[in-house]
Amino acid sequence: MRKLIVVLSLIAAVSGCQSMPKGTTTTALDNESFMGLWGRYSRCQAGTDLAAMQVEAQHLQTIAATDTEKSRFNLTLPKQVRRYVSEPPTRLAVDPKAMAAACTLYTGQIAAELGKADVASSMFQAILKHQGQPEYEYYVAQALTGLAQLDLAMAGDGSARVVRTGHAPSGDRLGASND
Repeated sequence: MRKLIVVLSLIAAVSGCQSMPKGTTTTALDNESFMGLWGRYSRCQAGTDLAAMQVEAQHLQTIAATDTEKSRFNLTLPKQVRRYVSEPPTRLAVDPKAMAAACTLYTGQIAAELGKADVASSMFQAILKHQGQPEYEYYVAQALTGLAQLDLAMAGDGSARVVRTGHAPSGDRLGASND
């Protein structure tokens, strides 16, 4: 009899965990498929219209910010234990934050090359929110370099044209060097 109670208790506990309703909050990725994100990223990287590239970068930033909100992952653990529990990994093949950072960086670089210092600066500044996150060091370093080049270009002759650094996409139509 005692074994039956233990077995029934275990079954109830296991089924109880499985029968709990999933969170009612939806993320932007629920509404946007991976292919939709990839399409936006691709349009940004191949873009020729700066305004359209800005729209794609903003959309990717919004998706990345929504996807990584801490409120989505809420355990009912004591504070002493909760700090040792990490966020669950993204379930996509790519990191939406990295896609957003790459698109934003590229848009900033193109804006700088076109002499649109205000747009370039705002794009580079948007990337700096990733400072301190090791997986985004490359994007932060490139954004800081872009901002420094903008400052130098503006101090020189007032022109904000700068040269991109880092890896340019293959077949880059602007002929930037690959350092």
